[in-house]
Amino acid sequence: MAGDGRKVIIFDFDGTIADSFLVLLEIFNEMADIYKYEKVVGKDVPLFQNLSSRQVMQRFGVPKWKLFFIVRKGKKLFRAKLPQVSPVEGMRETLVMLRERKYALGILTSNAEKNVRDFLAAHGIDVFDFVYSENNLFGKARALKKIMRRHGFLPDKTAYVGDETRDIEAAKKNGLMSVAVSWGFNSKEVLEKFTPDYLAEQPQELLKIF
Repeated sequence: MAGDGRKVIIFDFDGTIADSFLVLLEIFNEMADIYKYEKVVGKDVPLFQNLSSRQVMQRFGVPKWKLFFIVRKGKKLFRAKLPQVSPVEGMRETLVMLRERKYALGILTSNAEKNVRDFLAAHGIDVFDFVYSENNLFGKARALKKIMRRHGFLPDKTAYVGDETRDIEAAKKNGLMSVAVSWGFNSKEVLEKFTPDYLAEQPQELLKIF
């Protein structure tokens, strides 16, 4: 795959491919009692979606020094809830078409690699060349850099697609095309503030961008 000249699209997983926002919100609240931070109640959900990941931590009092343990615990809880999660409507068909257009496709996620691979297998989405898991919630920029070097991908031929502000930031730090999607964690309004190169409001729009 490295150096074969194909254009590359790297996807985030949760909220971008998997319709997992409500499950992740449930997990966030389940861990609140364990790690001593504030839960997200119904009236706070719109606020939750209009904050960046760092702002969420500040607003709900998530202890930064516990973040590694929170992420690790969250992956285990997600695995138990995996049967509750479905692909975003229209995403499977979009991914298949992008594959048919000869793009190299990959995933970079904060979720566990096994969770992602089992989800893809369960839903017949066998289109990806690679899946990478990043344990550091704010380590995606560094992880993208490693992926680029390992495979010999060129920045001007690579895009990163995600549903959070930190996905936009990671893409920009590596000189990649940043494509934000508004159907996941962050709202369209907050995503626009981080000025992605493109912003899609439904999966089919990715076929116009690529």
